[in-house]
Amino acid sequence: IDFASGSFDKGNYLNAGYYDIEGSWNTDMTNYKVTFVGSKEDKGVLEVQLAKISFKESGEYNQVIEQDDRLTMSLGATDDDGKYVNFTFAGYEDADIEFYFSNPYSLDNNDPSKILPENDPTVVGTVSPIFYRTGNDTRYFVNFKIVIPNHETYYGQWTALVLVDTIYIRILFVDGKTYDAVYGDAIPDGKQLASELWDGGYIDKLSTGIQNAKFKEYIETGLVTAKVVTEDASTLTRGSYSIVFEGFENVEDGKYQVTYKENVTDPDSKATNVGKFVVNRRELTINWDKTSFVYDGESHLPTPEIEGWTRLPETQTVNGATVYTFTNEKLGKTVTLTVRTNGGDFTTVGSENFVIAEISDDNYTLDAFNATRAVSITGDLGGNTDPAPVIQTGSGVPLWLIIVVAVALFVAVIALIVVLTKRRNPNTDTDGFYDPAE
Repeated sequence: IDFASGSFDKGNYLNAGYYDIEGSWNTDMTNYKVTFVGSKEDKGVLEVQLAKISFKESGEYNQVIEQDDRLTMSLGATDDDGKYVNFTFAGYEDADIEFYFSNPYSLDNNDPSKILPENDPTVVGTVSPIFYRTGNDTRYFVNFKIVIPNHETYYGQWTALVLVDTIYIRILFVDGKTYDAVYGDAIPDGKQLASELWDGGYIDKLSTGIQNAKFKEYIETGLVTAKVVTEDASTLTRGSYSIVFEGFENVEDGKYQVTYKENVTDPDSKATNVGKFVVNRRELTINWDKTSFVYDGESHLPTPEIEGWTRLPETQTVNGATVYTFTNEKLGKTVTLTVRTNGGDFTTVGSENFVIAEISDDNYTLDAFNATRAVSITGDLGGNTDPAPVIQTGSGVPLWLIIVVAVALFVAVIALIVVLTKRRNPNTDTDGFYDPAE
């Protein structure tokens, strides 16, 4: 087959069209030649026909994407994997697809069978049509066509029923931004939480029939409030929680419905309020009674304390680790603290010793600086840290003090003798008295 340049699309599928086929023997057969039945001038033709686009849904009214007081046609909607949900086609999945639409026609004033999409010259728009809400339920239809390379053009009609009583208040939270709290703190709710969310920039877009200024007014007056979704907000444990706004039924005559999704038809997992309130671990400060010991031949481990908590006297030993119990009467909490070692002997002078503390309650964490601490054993290398024994006399005066005083007196006597010897002249002093030395 003679495949010229450009015969295949981006997905390496053969484009629709006609391709010449020419046959030959793969061995030396000079007495025969290969032809194809129906061929022309020793050439056959391979025909690749256009594929068909298959539409998945049909019915009285097709799906739409709701936005505030209007609805957007969702002909090109895709699922989480990027596949189109309303139609299928053949070949290359990433083929270039073009959508063309007419303007919406009112079903109350127009007959769809008399305005077929194949003959509608207005099917040229490339933006999904919008169906506007009115004071009454309204029915529309739109002519459309789908154009995909190597496929027959698909023509269809899309119908929509717009109900007046399903206007949505769409509150979208900022992506990647969470309201953070610490375990044990009072959880804000009601007017306080609503105000902090609004003023703190947690709301990315407020897409409703209510103006932003009006929405803010409702919050400031307490008509619209917010809360964390939980069974008991007073005991929120570490984790992520959803936030919801309440009170619109009191200010908008009950005609609005709140949603936190860009498209109300999206799964609940895409709601932007999910996991927006985060309770983080509370850090506890741990101290040790002492981290330096003098060698005495025994193993020494420090005892931990947690600021604001009471340590019970009983301990347990589990897999070589010491387990302490701490209570906090004010909080009504009890936790266990496990102290492990790095394998040092905690006995030998200069040995490398560390203690590592771990807390059992996932709502708490320990300050990193003190959670792991070095423990030192001091003394000389032989392990002898005691001073020489003190010998005392019967009077209670230390012997070493008596010796020091005696030596000092002896030195003083010798010095005096030397001075007196220098001052006496043995040749002239016959009177028995010392004269001043010359």
